[in-house]
Formats: sequence, C-alpha cells, structure tokens
Amino acid sequence: MDRNKKMKIESEDRHRAASGVSWWEKPSYLFEIGLVVLALALRWVYLNEVRTNPFFLNPTLDAGFHLQWARSILAGNIWGTDVFFRAPLYPYLLAVFHAAADGDLYVIRIFQHLIGAFSVWGVYRLTRAWHSESAAKIAGFIAAIYAASIYFEDELLLDFLLMPLMLGLLYAMSRFQKKPIGRWALITGLGAGIFAITRPNILLCWPVMAMALWQWSRSEFTNKPRVKHIALLALGTLLPVLPVTVRNAVVGDDFVLISSQGGINFYIGNNAKADGLSAAMPRPWGHTWQLTDIQRHAEEQSGRTLKPSEVSNFWLREGVRWWSEQPGAAVKLTLKKTIMLFSNMEVANNQNIRHFWDSYAKVTRYLPTKYLGFGLVGPLGLLGLFMLTRRTPLAKWTLWIMLVYAVSIIIFFVPARFRLPLLPPLFIGFGVFVIELINRYKEQNRHRLALLIGPALVLMVVSFGPWYQAAPATNAQSVFQLGNAALRTGEFDEAARQFRQTLLLHPNYENAHLNLGVVYLRQGELDLAVKEFEAELAAYPQSAKAYANLCSARGLQNRPMDAIQAGEKALQFDPENAMAILNLSRAWWAVNQPKKALALLEAAPESVKKSPAGRDALGGTYLKLNRLAQAEEVLRPLANQEVHLDPTEALGIDQQTLKEELGYTKLTEHEARANYNLGWMLVMQDNRAAAMAYFQKAIAIRPEFDEAHANIGAALISEGRPDSAMVHFQRAVELKPNEPGYIHNVGIAWLHKGDTLAAIRQFERVLELDPHFASAAAKLRELRPQSPTD
Repeated sequence: MDRNKKMKIESEDRHRAASGVSWWEKPSYLFEIGLVVLALALRWVYLNEVRTNPFFLNPTLDAGFHLQWARSILAGNIWGTDVFFRAPLYPYLLAVFHAAADGDLYVIRIFQHLIGAFSVWGVYRLTRAWHSESAAKIAGFIAAIYAASIYFEDELLLDFLLMPLMLGLLYAMSRFQKKPIGRWALITGLGAGIFAITRPNILLCWPVMAMALWQWSRSEFTNKPRVKHIALLALGTLLPVLPVTVRNAVVGDDFVLISSQGGINFYIGNNAKADGLSAAMPRPWGHTWQLTDIQRHAEEQSGRTLKPSEVSNFWLREGVRWWSEQPGAAVKLTLKKTIMLFSNMEVANNQNIRHFWDSYAKVTRYLPTKYLGFGLVGPLGLLGLFMLTRRTPLAKWTLWIMLVYAVSIIIFFVPARFRLPLLPPLFIGFGVFVIELINRYKEQNRHRLALLIGPALVLMVVSFGPWYQAAPATNAQSVFQLGNAALRTGEFDEAARQFRQTLLLHPNYENAHLNLGVVYLRQGELDLAVKEFEAELAAYPQSAKAYANLCSARGLQNRPMDAIQAGEKALQFDPENAMAILNLSRAWWAVNQPKKALALLEAAPESVKKSPAGRDALGGTYLKLNRLAQAEEVLRPLANQEVHLDPTEALGIDQQTLKEELGYTKLTEHEARANYNLGWMLVMQDNRAAAMAYFQKAIAIRPEFDEAHANIGAALISEGRPDSAMVHFQRAVELKPNEPGYIHNVGIAWLHKGDTLAAIRQFERVLELDPHFASAAAKLRELRPQSPTD
C-alpha cells in the first residue's frame, strides 16, 4: 500500500472516531452470541419443517450415494475396491456423523447445521479483522439468513463443507500475512489439502496462494524464507492429498491424484448437447447416466479395457475435440455458464430449490435472501472486496483466488452448490460495501455515491436479468423426484400421482412414463405398466431401461416370446444392462431354454454375476441343468451372507436403482433362495435329511418363503411326521392360497394322518383351480370308492 493511500485511510478512520463511536461500531460478545443464536434458530426451524419431505429419510441421487458410501464404510468397507470417482472426505465425515448419531438422519443434519452456524461466526470474525465491526455485523447477519446456505447444510452433499473450508483457508492466509512464519504457511497448505480432498478444483488456486505467501515473506537480504514458506505450503497441501493418491494406486492400480471424475465432468459441461447447468450426459444416457455406461462407451471407442484415469482422459479429449470443432458454440456456452454462475437463480441438478422451499420450508418466506440471494450478495460483495483492497492486500489475493475458482467451475458446469465456496468472501465484501455506502451517503457526496451505486446496478442487472432459462431446474424435475422418493418407500399411489403430475408439467419428461410403469408393475397392473413402457419408448426409442422393464411385464403376462423380444432389444442398446440380463434369462427359462439363459448369464459382467440376483439366477440355472458343483460354487457365498456391495464399484447417478436391479435391496430374499436351492440340490442327491437344514435356514432368513415351507413339509412326510409336515404345508397355502400344488400337499398330509374325507376335500379344491392336475385326479379316483356314504 503506498503512503498516500495509507494516509487517506488513517484520515477517514480519525474522522469517524471524532464523530463518536456508536454501539454498532463497538465489538460486542452479546452480538456474537446473538448472531450464532439467530443462525441456529433459523436452522432449527428449517430442519423441523423440511423433515416432512419425502427425501429427508430417503435421500436420492448424489445425497443417496453419499449415504450409501458412508454406510458401506461403517460396515467395514473402509478402503473400497477401486479408484475414488469422487473426492472422499465428505463420505468419511458422514460416516463419523452416522456413527455418532446412531444412523439418525435428523441428528446428522443437526451436526451439519452446527458447522453452518460456526461458519456464520467465522464470517463475522474475519470481516472484523479485515475491515470493521460494523461491516462484520452486516456480513455475519447476511450469512446467518442466507437461504441457500441453510438449504445445502440440510442436504447430504459435500458442498456445505466448502464454506468453512474457504474461511479456514482465508484465516490461515491472513495470519501468515500478519506474521509470515512457517507454521502458518504449513497450516495454509493443510487447509488447501483438506479442501482438495473435498473438492479438488481448489488446487487450481494453489499458485495464487503460493504467490501471495511469496510476496508476504520477502526479505531484503535472502530468498530463503520465501523458499521455505512455499515448501511448507506444498508439504501442508500434500499431507491430506498424498494418502488418497497412494490409496488409489494400491487399491485401484492407477495413478489418480484424488478422484477420476474430472474428465467426465468436463465433457458433461462441454459437448453439443450440454446446457452448462446440469450433470446430464448426451443421449442415450441423459441425466440418469451411470459410470458403467460411459466407461463401456470409452472402452468400445478405444478398443481396449481402460483404467479410471484413462476413462477420464477419454472424455476430456472428447470435450476438447468439441471445442476444436465448434469453437463458436463452445464460447457461447461458456458465456452462458459465466452469466449463470453469477445469476440470482439457484440452479440445482438434484431438485428445484425454490419449489422445495415453497413446498416444505415456510420459514424461507421471511428470508429476503430467498428472493434477493446471490443477485444481491454477488455484485455488492465483489465491489466491497475491490474497495477492501485499499485496506488489506489479502483482499486482492482473495479476489484472485475467487477468479481462478470461478473459472474452475465455469470450465465444467455451474449448479448453485458449486459456487458455495465463493460465498464467505462475498459476505465479507457485502458487509464492506454496505458500510461504505452508508458512509458516502452520510458524507452527502453524490459523485462518490454514484461511483458506488452505478457499478452495483450494472452488476445486479446482469445477475437478475432473464438471460437464460435453467431448463433442468423445472417444477417437473422436483415433482419427478418426489415420485421417486414415494416409489422407494413403497407408497405406490403417491408415486403414481407425482409421476402423472410430472407428465402434465412436461409431457415427455424422461423416465416419467418409465417410472409410472414401474409403479403399475409393482401393483400388478400389467396392462397399464406395458402401456407406460411403450409410451416411454415412443418418446425415447433407445431406452434400454424401458425395454428391460417391458421384458419383465411381458414375462409376468405369460408372453415369454414378447418378453424375449423386449429383453434382446434392451441389450442391443445397453449390452450390460443388469435388469435386461436378469429378466431375459427368466424369459428363456419360461420357454424351457435354460441353456440360452445360462449363456446369457455366463457372459454377463462380473458385477451382475456376483450380485445377489445374478448368483440366484446363475446358480438356479446350473441346478436346472444338473451342474451341481457349479451351482454350489455360485450359491454358497450368497447362502453364507458373504455378498456385499461397494458403492465405488457401481458409482452412478442412479445408484439406488442399480442396487435394486442387482438384488442388494432384497438381499435376504436371494440369501433365502440360495439356501433353498442348496437344499434342493441335496434332494436331487437323495439326501433329504441334509436338505432339511438348508430349507429351515431359508425360512429363518425369510419366514414367508412358501417353497421352502412346502419342501420342509415333503421332507417331514418322508420321515413319517405328518403332523409337523401339516404345519408347513398349511403355512405355504396361507402364503399362496390359490397354488394347487400346495393344496395338494395338504391333502397328502391328511392322508398320512388317516383323514380321508379331509384329503378328498383338498384334492377337489385342487381340481377346481387346475382341472388338469393329474395327481389330484388320480387320488380322488383312488379314494372316493373308499369314502363312506352320507
């Protein structure tokens, strides 16, 4: 700072001091406490209002993925089995919260809101250190009532952590500026490293931090302190990052610094179909893309198996190629992303934030930041930081960090949560701007006041202007997600209502017809389900998921050839679609073609073959073909509960759906069936006594397993224990009242108990249900001459 500027600032400070110091300009512990209480109170009210929303206990998409990852860590899968696709800090922290809260998602969110309230206090403190108490009060207050911050603290997303991390980084840098010693250089580096394993693009700002520390640690005699401080900055950054890099190399046999999503995210934000705002891939993948889909495409195009870093590099090259082929479109899209980054609109790629507030968070109606959020804080905060550069050089370097970080967002895509790290310095700048505005107004200097208001109005016009429409953040998206939440919890009528509402808002909303069809499928309304799957295919002819579900519905309608046709079509568009593989294998079974089912299952990806549903299908097929050793090899790990899912193996946008398709959400059903099939294998070897233990284990795992009850009854009959057999036969009938075979078993048990009349009544009922049931007809011919007359 030159001498003239310093004298001017000191003169302004003396003038304010001479005019008296108001309570507003005096530091006050009471205000600090009140600020934190206000922040906590708003968050408490918000938390208790939104706990009624369907996503609260059943988070979807990214939030659902983080929760599953955290639970996998707590289940013992600490290291995972592949390179991290996403930065790992938040899922591990979420696992700590989960353990401390005993899995209570309400308490977990309390932890996150406490961190948010601490950030509000940090904004206040840092503003006071950089400027004044009055600016700090304003900055702290706007941070406390900022609606978007409260929203993201309540979501199971990593981004809310970036605000306290940015505050910590700026605090460490300010301490180093005041006292350039090695300890603060190391702590600044640690802050950058911890930030990086949460959101890696902060590393692009590292050169700016290094230049700032280099400048502040200058010496008239030697550069040694500078070199030492930069080395400590680098060491501090590496301390959190290096373990992640080594873990990726050891576990995944690949050099990935932190995570492998960078190239994929670059392509998402830089292709001919990109909107620059949402995490959607071009068709045929769309917004429900999965990592396996885009990895397979990259490998097909490359002609070989690719490591995660190579998959990332493939998509990075695809994005760069689009830039080289269509530079005009690329520049136009980048301009859109730049404007939208500083827009007042809260663009979300998971749900429509304002629609969510209107539906579940009444408290936001009283927060001006719901309507005047980033559009106010962004422009005024930037101008305030520019003015703050007169007082502290740290403001200048902060602006550079913000600029580089903003560029690191723009080169990808720009949903609202990505800009959260920019908020703490903008809150500080906002407080400074308001105080400067008040001071200039008091001075009654219209020229200086206009120099402040003019640029602010220009920037606010840019921020509030309706320059672009945020297509992904429509009400249809939010309603669709509400339908998904209801579907996951088995509230089928509510799910159907939400999906129908989605289609009213957007007649061809992707996957709306598909998911409505899934609801009908689960309700047993097969004709309606088929109609919806066909409607989805009319709008999206390459939807492998629609064909896979159509295969399931046709199979349940006893139309196996139609099911086979739909299944093969699904695999034409997605050769590794788990649902299509499993449904088509059942269709081949239905037409008595177990060898074709086996060929399909044996060629399936390992993730399918080793899943609960895959092992169930493959082991059952081996058993049908009398390949007992192979059946046992496949089924025994499942029967012994040794099959688990690592979320990093099947990372994708629609992780929950994938888990359902592969049978992880119905693990006990597949474990029970595996034990049942192992028991049946022993029956085939005439070892009913040993089979009994497996049938009983199947029932212990799944008490409503009707087939196991039937087979236990058969084994008990063979042992001459009809009374015990009757219990299991009748339980099977209770579970499936119209199954002729189970009713026939009850008749057999009555015969063994010596009650001919009771047996006859059961066999007659069998023939009412199935007139061609030969065994029941034979028993009746045999028994009726022996029955007494009335």
